[in-house]
Amino acid sequence: MREYSWFRFLRREDLTERGALPEALNELRGFLTAHPFRGESWKLLGKILERMGQPLAARGAYHEAAIRDAHDGQAREAEQRLAATAQ
Repeated sequence: MREYSWFRFLRREDLTERGALPEALNELRGFLTAHPFRGESWKLLGKILERMGQPLAARGAYHEAAIRDAHDGQAREAEQRLAATAQ
């Protein structure tokens, strides 16, 4: 099961990089419903939402990523960057 989950994560990253954002978003939301503890998945969700022009939702996703992985400085920086642009 773990390998399948990792494969699906890589697929969502690939969809994101190719610009298939709605498909990646749909798959990722389904995955996070079942596995909400995955910090890297929340960070990818933030990246997708940001690219789709949804900065407030992206900020929330980056916040979740930072909570779930205290060592993820990139998620924390992205959240702070979006917070600064909202002011």
